Amino acid sequence: MFTTQGIIQTKGWVVLKDDQHLVAGQHLIPIVRKAVLTPAISKALNAVSQTLTTEQLQAMNKRVMVDKADPQTVAETWVKQHQLSE
Repeated sequence: MFTTQGIIQTKGWVVLKDDQHLVAGQHLIPIVRKAVLTPAISKALNAVSQTLTTEQLQAMNKRVMVDKADPQTVAETWVKQHQLSE
């Protein structure tokens, strides 16, 4: 079970606090080749990292994995909703 799985919302499950730190953190980390990394790409990735929450990612995963929505459409919608597109 991962904290970002969409089924959590569907089933109404509660994510328990891992006070013993048994499960490693599940953070998104962008990986980009230096050859293609531009200031604009770096700025966009930083904006997403600062804005995206676990709950939002969980909701997007639900839309894709449970509701069978198109991943690109889900991502584009999130970006537009958070005014991260130019």
